[in-house]
Parts: sequence; structure tokens; C-alpha cells
Amino acid sequence: MKETDMKQVLSSAHAAEIKKIIPEFFEKIGFGVDIKEITIEEKTIFIKIKKEEPKILIGQGGQTLIEIQHLLRAILRRKTQED
Repeated sequence: MKETDMKQVLSSAHAAEIKKIIPEFFEKIGFGVDIKEITIEEKTIFIKIKKEEPKILIGQGGQTLIEIQHLLRAILRRKTQED
């Protein structure tokens, strides 16, 4: 199997789990966000969210958003590698 084929298999095998974990994450950290769409392309996850006050989610200089991305990446990596 080619490397690109393997990436597609991995992302499709874990897509349902990933789509379940993301809303749970935002709920647990207390950010009331409306998740509009979660798209997975190979090993990249795109999340479209809506928040009344997005500056809280983004933080000064984007720092909060960077931290959220870091935490989500670590959680998803751990959860999908457990299988």
C-alpha cells in the first residue's frame, strides 16, 4: 500500500472518533462554541466554529487558539494511536 493510501485509511478509520472527541473537548474546556463543520483531509482536520465573542477563543496574538490547537492535536494523536 502506498503512503498516500495509508493516510486515507487512517483518517477514514478514525473520522467518527475524531468528530466525537472535538465537540467533547470544547464542552469540557468551557468554550461555548457552535461547531459548524469538521472536515478531515489526509492528516489535516479543519474545524469551522462559531462563537459570539471570538476574541476570547483567539486570545491575544492568537495565543489561546495556538494552545487549543496544541491540546487538540495531542489528544487526537493519543486517542487515535490507542487503536
